[in-house]
Order: sequence, then C-alpha cells, then structure tokens
Amino acid sequence: MSRYTTKDYALSLLGIGIGLTCFKVMGEVSSPFMDPIIAKCTQGDYESHFERIRSNDLLPYEPKLGGGFVCLITQFLGALKANYPAGFLTWGAVVLCSFPISLFLGVEGGLSRVRGPLRYPASVGLLAQLLGIGVITPALTVPSFIFGRSRSNDGSFHPDRPKHAFVISILATLFSLGNFVLNISSAAWKINAGILGGPVLALLPVYYYFSPCRPSNEDNEQLALVENIYNKDRAIAEYRKYLKYAGALSFLGWVYLLVLSYSTYGIHLSSVWDAVWSNAHPSVKFMTLDTTGFYLGMVLCLGAEKIEDIAKCIALTPLLGPCAVSFVLLQRSNLQVVDEDEVAKKKK
Repeated sequence: MSRYTTKDYALSLLGIGIGLTCFKVMGEVSSPFMDPIIAKCTQGDYESHFERIRSNDLLPYEPKLGGGFVCLITQFLGALKANYPAGFLTWGAVVLCSFPISLFLGVEGGLSRVRGPLRYPASVGLLAQLLGIGVITPALTVPSFIFGRSRSNDGSFHPDRPKHAFVISILATLFSLGNFVLNISSAAWKINAGILGGPVLALLPVYYYFSPCRPSNEDNEQLALVENIYNKDRAIAEYRKYLKYAGALSFLGWVYLLVLSYSTYGIHLSSVWDAVWSNAHPSVKFMTLDTTGFYLGMVLCLGAEKIEDIAKCIALTPLLGPCAVSFVLLQRSNLQVVDEDEVAKKKK
C-alpha cells in the first residue's frame, strides 16, 4: 500500500500548477523588456563583450562571473534599481522569504535518509537562478519535499546545519542590499550584480559540505562517534535558535518594507498595486510573481506536514510578513518527521 496520501498528491499537483503558471505569466510580462536584452547579450563571444556594451547601450557587466547570462541579469538588476522603491519592495520580499524558507529546507535537506532534489540545494539553486525561484520552489521543491523528505523518526541532522543555512541567507541579503546601495557606475556594483544574479550565489549551498547528512549505514565502530556528532537534542536546539534569528530579521525587514511603502504610496492599496503590478516595469512585475510563487511554495511545504498550517501562515502573513513561517515552525514542539511505521499502521 502506498505510504503517500491524497493530500500529498494534491499539494504536489497544486505546487506544479503554481510553478507553471508563474513561468508562463513571468515570460509574458517580462518579454517586452527581456527579449531585446537577450538578443543583445548573446551577440558575439566572450572577447567581444566590451564592444557589446558600447554598441548596445548596456550596463557594464563582469563576464567572468557567468558570461552572457550575467550580462542579462545585470541589466535586470539595474532596471530594478532604477525603479526604486517598487524594485526594492519586490526584491526585498524575496530576500525576507529566504530567511525562514532557506533554514527550513536546509535542515530538511540535511536529515538522514532524505532523497531526491531536496538533498542537492546547489543544483536546485542553479535552476532557480535560471528559471526563477518562484517557478522552481512550487514546481520542484514542493514535490521533492513531499516525496523525498526523511520519514525516519530519528530526525537526525548535523547541529551546524541551521547555522550554515542562516549564514547563506545573510550573504544573499548583503549582496541584495549592495544592488540598491552601491553606485551603479562603480566596479563594485558590477561585480556585486554578477555575483547576485549569476551562478556564484546559487552555489553557496556547497557550504553544507561542512554539515553533511548523517550516514545511513554506519557500522558499530562508527555508531558512538556518529551519535555524538548528530546529537538530536543539540541539533533541534540550534534549529529553534536560528529560526528565532531568521524570524526576527524577516519581521524587522517586513516592518521596513511597510514603512517604505507607506511613505511612498500612503495607505492606498491601489497605489501599491499599480507600483508592483498594473503600471509596473516588467522587471518589477517579474519579481512580484517570483515572490508570490516562492512564498506559496513554502506554504505548501508547511501544509504537507500539517494542513492547518497553510491557513495559519496565510492569516499571519499580513501582520508578520515572511516571519509567519518562522512563527508556525516554532509552534511545532519538534521536527515533524514522519515515522514510516506509524504511517503504515494508520493505513491498515
């Protein structure tokens, strides 16, 4: 008998549907801006990139950080910067979502017996850079979480895993701030944009090399050492500590975004909607969809374990912002890993 439920299949299909919808609409709204840039950034070879910049009126970019793709993403990041504050609001929302989401998925990907894409965050990150995190999170991460997460009741993961996930989020935040703070004509901005939008940022999860998954078949001689390293109580204590840090930072960031929005658009939601969607620049529309898909994907992952957490998270989001994810996770007394034996018993 299958160990998966109707809820598992329904949430997976919903995630795939959300991801494909985001992919379709993101392509439609961004094509007027992106298609000409793609044509310009793919002309010639590496050696001709200086001529490419001069002849096509492009922002300078650093080809060593990703070639033509970095050319494209540098123009995109420049457009977001030029469309401040709407560009900052939409990109900032993604960054704030990344704090609790990266921590949650980083830990889940480090549990013993996890399998599939969930175990390879760098590969998933590269796909997210290419297609959009609002596409990959619901369409790939949600199904891989549901069908690939650990279903062992030991809940073992490396105690340093939460810290490493948090550090990765901090680095991503610093590069994101650099895009809006640094002078766009400076070499520092050009390099920062290449890192932020190129493969370098997506490969930061290689840092998890220092907090690997627990070996699944250690022998008796290794058991004592492994049990000492992968101490469950210490690991969960670290996880809860960094969830609080992530929640605090995402909440403070959410308050800042609300204040910025109020100071610019007042209390008129229609003005905000115009700025981030109706009359927005294509790059801003893209990021609005990216944020939406990213957050909805995370909410579906929470619902895979406790379906009521979907409603709880959505209800708290207007007040807490992405911090709602940390709040919901902290309400769980322990890691909600599923014991396969218990699942089998319930189905009999």
